Amino acid sequence: MQQPEERLTSLGLPTAIVQEGGHAVADIGHTVVGVLDDFA
Repeated sequence: MQQPEERLTSLGLPTAIVQEGGHAVADIGHTVVGVLDDFA
């Protein structure tokens, strides 16, 4: 089963990624990189 970001990427559609606030800033960097890697 594909991850959600892989499924979205495979559609080839324009995508806007919005990061909302309120997250643990110290921990969010690697999470953002992990998601954005699939969109690169």
